[in-house]
Amino acid sequence: MVQSYKNTEQNKQIFGEWLAPIPWNYWATPTTGYTLTMASARRSMHRLHDALDRFSPCQMFWASEPFDTKEGFHTHALIKSDLPYKLIIDTWQKVSGNSKFEKGKKWNRIQLDEYKPELGAGYYCGKYISKKLSDYDFFTSGCSKGYMSTRRLK
Repeated sequence: MVQSYKNTEQNKQIFGEWLAPIPWNYWATPTTGYTLTMASARRSMHRLHDALDRFSPCQMFWASEPFDTKEGFHTHALIKSDLPYKLIIDTWQKVSGNSKFEKGKKWNRIQLDEYKPELGAGYYCGKYISKKLSDYDFFTSGCSKGYMSTRRLK
C-alpha cells in the first residue's frame, strides 16, 4: 500500500522516532559514477542489503532522492550490522558494479560513518520520505522485499 506523506515536521518526527530505538551501526550515503534512476537506486539498495546479509544479519532503512545539481538519484541508509567498515565499503563497490578494485580506477563513492544517535540520523532519513519524488524502504535480515515498498512519483 502506498501512502502519501506531506512534507511536514510531524511526519519527519514520527519516522525519526520510529527509527531511533534501533541500534544502528552506520549512516551511509552510497553514490555511483553512473546515473541511477529511482528504480535502479532501489535495486542497488536490495543488492547491498542482500550481500551484507549473507555475511551477517543486517537491517537497513534507506531512502533515495534526486540530485539537486545533476541527473539521477542517490541514496542514504541507516545500517544495523556487525560487519566491519571496510567490508561494507568493499561490498558497495562490488554490488554497484566496481568489482575489480584496480588501482587508478574510479570507485563508486560511499560516505560511511559510525552512527551517532545524538546527531539524529533517523530524523535526517525521515525527511526523505516526505519528498514528492523519493523512494524508501526498510529491509530486515533474510528479507529484502521490504516492508514499505513505496515509490514517490511526480
